[in-house]
Amino acid sequence: MGSIAKPVGICRGSLRPSVDDKKIANVNCDFFQSQKNESTHSPSKDVLSGSVQYLPDLDDEESQEMDPAEAFPVHLDLTTNPQGEPLNVSFLFHGPMIKKLFVLPFPKEEQRSAECPGKASMSNPILLPP
Repeated sequence: MGSIAKPVGICRGSLRPSVDDKKIANVNCDFFQSQKNESTHSPSKDVLSGSVQYLPDLDDEESQEMDPAEAFPVHLDLTTNPQGEPLNVSFLFHGPMIKKLFVLPFPKEEQRSAECPGKASMSNPILLPP
Protein backbone atom coordinates (compact mmCIF):
# COMPACT_ATOMS: atom_id res chain seq x y z
CA MET A 1 0.00 0.00 0.00
CA GLY A 2 1.28 3.52 -0.75
CA SER A 3 2.13 6.16 1.81
CA ILE A 4 -1.38 7.69 1.62
CA ALA A 5 -4.19 5.19 2.21
CA LYS A 6 -7.56 6.08 0.73
CA PRO A 7 -10.58 5.17 2.87
CA VAL A 8 -12.47 2.19 1.47
CA GLY A 9 -15.12 1.79 4.13
CA ILE A 10 -16.46 2.66 7.54
CA CYS A 11 -16.54 0.16 10.41
CA ARG A 12 -18.47 0.42 13.66
CA GLY A 13 -17.84 -1.83 16.61
CA SER A 14 -18.63 -2.48 20.22
CA LEU A 15 -17.10 -4.51 23.01
CA ARG A 16 -19.22 -6.05 25.74
CA PRO A 17 -18.60 -8.48 28.59
CA SER A 18 -19.90 -12.02 28.36
CA VAL A 19 -21.05 -14.42 31.06
CA ASP A 20 -17.64 -16.10 31.51
CA ASP A 21 -15.67 -12.84 32.14
CA LYS A 22 -14.50 -12.66 28.53
CA LYS A 23 -15.32 -9.89 26.10
CA ILE A 24 -17.37 -10.12 22.90
CA ALA A 25 -16.61 -7.80 19.98
CA ASN A 26 -19.25 -6.91 17.39
CA VAL A 27 -18.08 -5.16 14.20
CA ASN A 28 -20.03 -4.03 11.12
CA CYS A 29 -18.28 -2.59 8.07
CA ASP A 30 -19.60 -0.86 4.95
CA PHE A 31 -17.06 -0.87 2.10
CA PHE A 32 -17.12 1.82 -0.58
CA GLN A 33 -15.32 -0.02 -3.37
CA SER A 34 -12.72 -2.64 -4.18
CA GLN A 35 -9.15 -1.56 -4.83
CA LYS A 36 -6.47 -3.47 -6.63
CA ASN A 37 -3.72 -4.86 -4.45
CA GLU A 38 -0.38 -3.17 -5.16
CA SER A 39 1.50 -6.34 -4.29
CA THR A 40 3.16 -8.28 -7.10
CA HIS A 41 1.97 -11.67 -5.79
CA SER A 42 -1.44 -11.70 -7.50
CA PRO A 43 -2.05 -8.47 -9.45
CA SER A 44 -5.24 -9.75 -11.09
CA LYS A 45 -7.21 -10.08 -7.82
CA ASP A 46 -9.19 -7.20 -6.28
CA VAL A 47 -8.72 -6.88 -2.53
CA LEU A 48 -10.01 -4.47 0.06
CA SER A 49 -7.37 -2.31 1.68
CA GLY A 50 -7.46 0.48 4.23
CA SER A 51 -6.48 1.34 7.75
CA VAL A 52 -7.85 0.73 11.23
CA GLN A 53 -8.23 3.63 13.64
CA TYR A 54 -9.10 2.95 17.27
CA LEU A 55 -11.39 5.33 19.12
CA PRO A 56 -11.09 5.65 22.90
CA ASP A 57 -13.53 3.85 25.18
CA LEU A 58 -16.11 6.18 26.69
CA ASP A 59 -18.69 5.57 29.34
CA ASP A 60 -21.40 8.03 30.34
CA GLU A 61 -19.39 9.57 33.21
CA GLU A 62 -16.24 10.11 31.15
CA SER A 63 -18.11 11.57 28.17
CA GLN A 64 -19.57 14.36 30.31
CA GLU A 65 -16.20 15.26 31.85
CA MET A 66 -14.18 15.35 28.63
CA ASP A 67 -14.19 18.02 25.95
CA PRO A 68 -15.90 16.59 22.80
CA ALA A 69 -12.86 17.47 20.69
CA GLU A 70 -10.62 15.47 23.07
CA ALA A 71 -13.03 12.53 23.35
CA PHE A 72 -12.66 11.53 19.68
CA PRO A 73 -9.36 12.88 18.35
CA VAL A 74 -9.44 10.61 15.28
CA HIS A 75 -11.33 11.54 12.13
CA LEU A 76 -11.54 10.05 8.67
CA ASP A 77 -11.11 12.37 5.70
CA LEU A 78 -13.20 11.13 2.78
CA THR A 79 -11.97 14.15 0.81
CA THR A 80 -9.46 16.94 1.22
CA ASN A 81 -11.04 19.08 -1.49
CA PRO A 82 -12.44 22.19 0.27
CA GLN A 83 -15.27 22.36 -2.29
CA GLY A 84 -16.24 18.74 -1.56
CA GLU A 85 -16.65 15.91 -4.03
CA PRO A 86 -19.21 13.23 -4.92
CA LEU A 87 -18.93 9.78 -3.34
CA ASN A 88 -20.46 6.85 -5.21
CA VAL A 89 -22.67 4.83 -2.82
CA SER A 90 -24.44 2.75 -5.47
CA PHE A 91 -23.16 -0.43 -3.80
CA LEU A 92 -25.63 0.20 -0.94
CA PHE A 93 -28.64 -0.14 -3.26
CA HIS A 94 -29.96 -3.05 -5.30
CA GLY A 95 -30.43 -2.60 -9.00
CA PRO A 96 -28.71 -0.62 -11.72
CA MET A 97 -29.35 2.84 -10.20
CA ILE A 98 -26.41 5.15 -9.53
CA LYS A 99 -26.47 7.04 -6.22
CA LYS A 100 -23.90 9.62 -5.15
CA LEU A 101 -23.54 11.67 -1.98
CA PHE A 102 -21.75 15.00 -1.88
CA VAL A 103 -19.03 14.82 0.79
CA LEU A 104 -17.41 17.88 2.36
CA PRO A 105 -14.04 17.70 4.15
CA PHE A 106 -13.82 17.23 7.91
CA PRO A 107 -13.54 20.67 9.60
CA LYS A 108 -10.04 21.75 10.60
CA GLU A 109 -9.22 22.18 14.30
CA GLU A 110 -9.65 25.97 14.25
CA GLN A 111 -13.09 25.66 12.58
CA ARG A 112 -14.62 23.36 15.20
CA SER A 113 -17.13 24.58 17.73
CA ALA A 114 -18.30 23.06 21.00
CA GLU A 115 -21.84 24.21 20.21
CA CYS A 116 -24.25 23.45 17.40
CA PRO A 117 -24.37 26.11 14.67
CA GLY A 118 -28.10 26.63 15.16
CA LYS A 119 -31.39 25.09 16.17
CA ALA A 120 -32.33 21.71 14.75
CA SER A 121 -34.56 21.91 11.70
CA MET A 122 -36.50 18.83 12.90
CA SER A 123 -36.90 17.76 16.52
CA ASN A 124 -36.26 14.07 16.95
CA PRO A 125 -36.00 12.64 20.50
CA ILE A 126 -33.93 9.73 19.20
CA LEU A 127 -31.19 12.05 17.91
CA LEU A 128 -31.44 15.11 20.11
CA PRO A 129 -31.01 15.27 23.87
CA PRO A 130 -34.10 16.21 25.89
